Amino acid sequence: MPNLPLRDIPERIHRDLKAAAERNHRSLNGEILARLSASTGPMVAEVDVEALLERIQRSNDTIEGNKETAGMATDEDREPENREICFKYDFCLSFAGEQREFVEKVAAVLKAHGIRVFFDDYEQVALWGKDLYAYLDDVYRHLCRYCIIFSSEEYAAKMWATHERRSAQARALQENQEYILPARFDDTPIPGLLDTIHYIDLREVGPDELAALAIKKLGSPQRWEYVPPVADLLFERLEVEEPELQASVQSIAWSFMSVLKRMNPDEREAVIGLLRFGCPADLPNNIHINTDLLSRTTGQSVAALTRLLGGIRSLGFSCLVRESLEDEEDTCLRGTILGDSYFFELDWADLSDDEFAFPALEVASEMIASVSAQYCEGCGTQALERLDFSQIASATAAAGNAH
Repeated sequence: MPNLPLRDIPERIHRDLKAAAERNHRSLNGEILARLSASTGPMVAEVDVEALLERIQRSNDTIEGNKETAGMATDEDREPENREICFKYDFCLSFAGEQREFVEKVAAVLKAHGIRVFFDDYEQVALWGKDLYAYLDDVYRHLCRYCIIFSSEEYAAKMWATHERRSAQARALQENQEYILPARFDDTPIPGLLDTIHYIDLREVGPDELAALAIKKLGSPQRWEYVPPVADLLFERLEVEEPELQASVQSIAWSFMSVLKRMNPDEREAVIGLLRFGCPADLPNNIHINTDLLSRTTGQSVAALTRLLGGIRSLGFSCLVRESLEDEEDTCLRGTILGDSYFFELDWADLSDDEFAFPALEVASEMIASVSAQYCEGCGTQALERLDFSQIASATAAAGNAH
């Protein structure tokens, strides 16, 4: 397959491709290849790249024209240029079944530290019924920041391990930075993994130490669209101790992230602002806020907020506007009180099927409150704009506080 020189792609197309890669949890090259595959089928090598880029340019011109006509801003307009690619997983693990016990310990330590790890035992529901050949190729090629390969004599002979390795190597060839992190149980050569690449020798390093090295390798990147795999601080805030209810709360937290990602920036700002500054007295039924107060905190007009909050019913939200329920007198001894008092009243139902349902709005409210409580207002706003919910887990809250 010919190499695609990214430096030759026009800046505007490069920016749009990068934004699409972030939304799809792919690398930049992965996004280009995905578009090539979608446009041409299996014969990728015969693609007219210039024609493809021209089609992308025309599509982007149309989108830009629509944005200008509507006077709207998109995620790409508002997100900073230096935003990191948001991968679905921090690590994927490729190994042979004979070493599962060792790898399982590594995965458990990573998960306990709030690291998002693709380990097959954690993905049974997601894998059920999928075309594993295509799905695992997407995971090991596009969806992870790093791939740890646990090489061994058994690994070299496994069909599925070979498929995972080839997908990871395809990604590594596309990017000018390390992606594959090899660790070996023995000296069996693995096709494509050169001896010049630094390995971790698992005859000398145990699972806890390897996990610690992986965490150091990952570092502390600024998180985007992040929900920890175990939201233990959120469980504490909600006083949830039963494993079934904890699983329900964790599921709702992921669902809340999903619906936030489906909103446009103005919708997200309205919903997060309402949950952040609204009154929780009526939870779990609703959260309410004075319409003028929400307008002042978001910088959007009441009419715009009414339109935005009324337009997200498909995501499970319902909002009504009501007059104040307080007993207020329209007049006083000095004259008539000016102005009306109206409130937005918001409810949210998680539309995913959850057997052990927990009040979804209460989970969402506590997620927002957890972030707000641990930051100053400015840093809290920035974290919420990134959809970074590190503060709902003890494993990631400490790192998130270093601001």
